Amino acid sequence: MGKNIEKIIKNLTSKYWLAKSRYIHYYDKYAIDEKAILLESQHGHEFNGNIFALAKYLSSDIKYADFSIYLSCNSNFTEEFEEKINYYNLDNIKIVTTSTKEYFKVLASAKYLINDNTFLPYFIKKEGQIYLNTWHGTPLNPSAEK
Repeated sequence: MGKNIEKIIKNLTSKYWLAKSRYIHYYDKYAIDEKAILLESQHGHEFNGNIFALAKYLSSDIKYADFSIYLSCNSNFTEEFEEKINYYNLDNIKIVTTSTKEYFKVLASAKYLINDNTFLPYFIKKEGQIYLNTWHGTPLNPSAEK
């Protein structure tokens, strides 16, 4: 019995469990926002490659002027992301810090989810959401070399 209680306490205090429960709350609470796009690179640790190119494109194309464009960012990289956004005049890109209420809300409600890696395991794509994975590298098929 003591080990079960310890396991429950451990789960209730784990960062993963807390993130999962917060995300599920927003998953159930918010409808899909047809004009919201979430960009994420390497779990919010990077802002380069495909995600950076897409951010530049979305910022400059008039078709997306009325969209809310979010960029997920790990809190350790906020200053670096902000500098890059300012340098390239990506004025309509809004940073959302990973594992915050705002991030979970956007993840649960954005129509378009674009990632170059994967979202964390608690993520569940809603019916109606469009999830595009651009991959940050090129997957190779070893049998194709023969």
